[in-house]
Amino acid sequence: MYTNLSTEFFSGANLPNFAHHEYAQAACDYGYAGLGLMLALLALFLISGLRSVLKLSGEHQRPNPLGPAAFCVLCIAAFHAYGEFIWHNPALLGASALCGGITCTAPLSKVKASRRVGRWLQATAALLMAILALCYAFLAFPVWKNSLQAVPASSSNRLPMLEAAASCSLDPDLVRRNILHAAGSSPPPSPARLKVLEHQEEKAERLSPGNHGLTAAKSLLYILQGRLTEAEQLLRPYVESPGRFDDRMFAWTTIYNNMLYSWSTAIAAQSPGRALSMAMTAQRLMSAQTDRWLYYGALDPEVRKKHYSRLNELKMLIMMLQARGTTPDPSWRK
Repeated sequence: MYTNLSTEFFSGANLPNFAHHEYAQAACDYGYAGLGLMLALLALFLISGLRSVLKLSGEHQRPNPLGPAAFCVLCIAAFHAYGEFIWHNPALLGASALCGGITCTAPLSKVKASRRVGRWLQATAALLMAILALCYAFLAFPVWKNSLQAVPASSSNRLPMLEAAASCSLDPDLVRRNILHAAGSSPPPSPARLKVLEHQEEKAERLSPGNHGLTAAKSLLYILQGRLTEAEQLLRPYVESPGRFDDRMFAWTTIYNNMLYSWSTAIAAQSPGRALSMAMTAQRLMSAQTDRWLYYGALDPEVRKKHYSRLNELKMLIMMLQARGTTPDPSWRK
């Protein structure tokens, strides 16, 4: 959520992806209630760890050395969290959970026999928490790793793990990637499959409102279904407000341009005025992309070749319509 919220405070094309500050990141991701709960748990662990450290100075005590060690680890992690979102890393979260459990049980290293059952229950609970966190790390990482693997469009095994991960977790990034891979697959997805993807996107959007990546993915689904009017209305605010959104070279503007080009060629015979207006709008945006090419770093020769090829096709369409005496009709924007 940080990128979505940061659009209100940052101007320019380059927005920060993450807060790189665990407490600010938690406030964005979980709200102030979630941040308060995280700080309360952290304070509980640190106070328990401090008690284990104080026991070292006591007399006639047999201190548990794991308590002070875990306390030091948590202090370092809590301080480091001001410069990075470390607890969003499953492995570091598992290590912190283990240290938190140790700090809670270490002060109880010398208790009455009657309280031994409670001590073992707490130790077992702490160990289970650490095991669950580590299981999450080992189970989640392969899913993410496989979801990022490049698989040819002609492959029959087109990222099956991505499909499963997106449908189960409804993580915005996984859902977006799933839609992008489906849109670029061969053969193209069936109408039934597009409806399933649209339903998945809507559920993910309810869990992560205002996510711009999901909006771009939804526009692709609309385009594939021939719902060009809805796609244009969805994308227009992002294209007309450069600087307020993270309008990268081949994201919002390229999708919008390709849609306008396809739309204008489809209606050129029936509505030449509207087709000319669409084509001129797309040409203006694509020319602006060319002017800012180096700034955005789109240096891939194949990508540039496709970009210039589409731009030349637009120019030819505009020249053909103008040669017939067509005047632009911007009514499509209404």
